[in-house]
Amino acid sequence: MYPRLIKLSIIFSMLIAASSVLAKKPFDQKCAPESRLKIITVNYINFNGKTAVGTLKVLDTLAPYFKNVFNTLYIKKFPIYHMGEGLVPLQPAGVSTSYIAYGNAADADNTAAFACRPITHGTLPSIHAYGAAVDLNPRENPYLGFEGDPSGIMKVKDIIPADGWKYITRSKYREGKPVHQGISNSVNDIFKDNGILRWGGDWNYPIDYMHFEVYRDVDILLLTMTPKEASQYFKVYMNFYNTCKAHYPTEYAKRKFNDLSKAIAINTGSTPIDIYLKQGIFQLMKDANTVASAPSKQLCLLNPTANKAFDSIMALRKIKT
Repeated sequence: MYPRLIKLSIIFSMLIAASSVLAKKPFDQKCAPESRLKIITVNYINFNGKTAVGTLKVLDTLAPYFKNVFNTLYIKKFPIYHMGEGLVPLQPAGVSTSYIAYGNAADADNTAAFACRPITHGTLPSIHAYGAAVDLNPRENPYLGFEGDPSGIMKVKDIIPADGWKYITRSKYREGKPVHQGISNSVNDIFKDNGILRWGGDWNYPIDYMHFEVYRDVDILLLTMTPKEASQYFKVYMNFYNTCKAHYPTEYAKRKFNDLSKAIAINTGSTPIDIYLKQGIFQLMKDANTVASAPSKQLCLLNPTANKAFDSIMALRKIKT
């Protein structure tokens, strides 16, 4: 009798576990919920060379990584013009970057993170809406929008903020001209070493020098997970990047790298979010640790064919990530 009860109990437990996995749905809201956002306080060096205190509102999972970025910038005395509360109100469609919510010229150069708004000139949620992006010194690192003419040549459509045109030349030191403070080019690796792997300055168009973000598919996975699960996964995400960078420093310096999500997809034929939704956190962490513990060159380095396969998997899911 007892063995039968034990067997039924095990089956019942398995059914509950399976139903809990099947009940999960990917995060599909426009903005991260307030319960998943955290305000971090950091010191920074302002343009007068003085220590100031700023705040940023970011996704809870990413809070220690963003904090480490700005602690490192402070130690290296990288100048930041201003970092206000960083609590940007809801933005209407078509409004550009997060600083636009602030009313005067000084505020237009505010370094900020969370902003519940769509992407510039679009409807898809901005990565800022997930608390997973930061705009650094917007005036010194402007956004360049483009449009094509009938010949297919791309031309600059807008520069945001408008006086950002003064900083199109990306050199800190220029012959016979004032020093350019707060240029973002030099701090790219500090963000990448903390999992914020995408810089808008690497894009062809638009070019968004101020903007640093975590990949969208990763953000949606982190927001679909519980905070504890998200923290657990992102630690492995960081381990994968750091291990690969240590093995292939030259290639990583040239931005020829995969992230953990793409590596898992290459290794398993499925995206991390699909593994999580269908099989649960334990299987996802098993797959993540398998990839991160001893990553091959194929998994570490950017491979156009492999990444096209990843994009195809994402397209088949029909989820706008």
